[in-house]
Amino acid sequence: MGGEFQKGEQLQLSFKINLTTMPFEEFEKPPIPSEEEKEEVEEKVEEEIPKEETPESLTSPEKLRLKEVNLSALRARAISRYQENPDNIRESADQVMNLIKERLEDSPNTDLIITPEYSFYFNPDIFTPVQFQKNEEGKYEIAGGAEDIIERLRHIQELARKYKSNIILGTISEGEEIDKIPVWYNSAIVINNEGEIIQIRRKTSGSNALESPGNPKITLMRGKEGLETLKATQPRTKEDEISLKAYEKAVSTAKPIEINTKSGESFKILVLICGESRENEDLYQTNQNAEVDFVIQLSGEGDDFLTETFEYQQTGTAATIGKEKAQERHKIAPEVGWDKPGMIKKSIESAEEQAKRVQARPQWIINFLREKLLAHKVIKPGGMIVALDSVGQQASYFPISKEKARIKDYEIRKDSLAAHLLVE
Repeated sequence: MGGEFQKGEQLQLSFKINLTTMPFEEFEKPPIPSEEEKEEVEEKVEEEIPKEETPESLTSPEKLRLKEVNLSALRARAISRYQENPDNIRESADQVMNLIKERLEDSPNTDLIITPEYSFYFNPDIFTPVQFQKNEEGKYEIAGGAEDIIERLRHIQELARKYKSNIILGTISEGEEIDKIPVWYNSAIVINNEGEIIQIRRKTSGSNALESPGNPKITLMRGKEGLETLKATQPRTKEDEISLKAYEKAVSTAKPIEINTKSGESFKILVLICGESRENEDLYQTNQNAEVDFVIQLSGEGDDFLTETFEYQQTGTAATIGKEKAQERHKIAPEVGWDKPGMIKKSIESAEEQAKRVQARPQWIINFLREKLLAHKVIKPGGMIVALDSVGQQASYFPISKEKARIKDYEIRKDSLAAHLLVE
């Protein structure tokens, strides 16, 4: 992959070219050839038929007119919303920060690094959420919050600047006041390759999308029907009014953003956060005809087998799926505060069944999300979904159309899934 990291499993692409159009010229009808003449012509034609092209020549961006990007989706662990030990929160944040640094040092050609939901999120009861303000250039500056978190966030900005790499940090605890009431958002931070914060992408619904200290009625954890009820209810309580204002602000952040690569290519991306992709129709209406290159789907507790599904699609095997893998993965759940009753047991019991039907089983990321994105023209037919999950430490790439997007090269690592992508 351009020498930026050690080769792992390589995706070997092979295509056949079917020439369907040929120049046409009128000519006189030739005499019917003899059998010997037919054989000579057939042999000559066979010799002149172009041989099947090599994967290297076929996947060159010049030939396919595709844009190149080196992307690394980090398989980072979640920082629990319920973690009450400040030292543990600092340590978890440092792990994510160091993982970003190691990935950039190891692969300095990386154009975009992404971390999953909750990978930089912290308990707002322990550390004051970070506040931001827009400057005259439309970029975001840090305006306040816990110094421990701000220090680490500035260091990540410096890494982006030093290595000329874009970073999507998903997600962080962000705060502001609405009608003099403090509220907390679960927000992804988009940092460009100049180290500038160019987007604060607030989660619009679902777990930890919106909280307010001491007031559980200020929330966006309502589900699809709950959101519709919130918007339709009249008269509203003060808590519902604040929740609706926060929702409208969050939806306004769900816009495509443009990033640039080291080679000068420009890409449009749209960040979606966990269950809002299923619950919130407003996201698709707002981004109708956006035709972005990448949709980044950040999850905290999404599909446990994203990486294995990717592996299966590329190689035809998914050896890493199984009961033992599920046990290993979910033993971390209690540590990060996601040990819901029966979750671990159910996941382990179903792992072997999921392994058997990984090719055919419905996946909302592949099926539901792809269908929604194409129906509303949110993504280009030649675009790609990048999906990450923090509890499962998972990552994957799903081309919207296999004919229009290419995974030229990739490497599955314990801490990341890196790929050299070619996108229309």
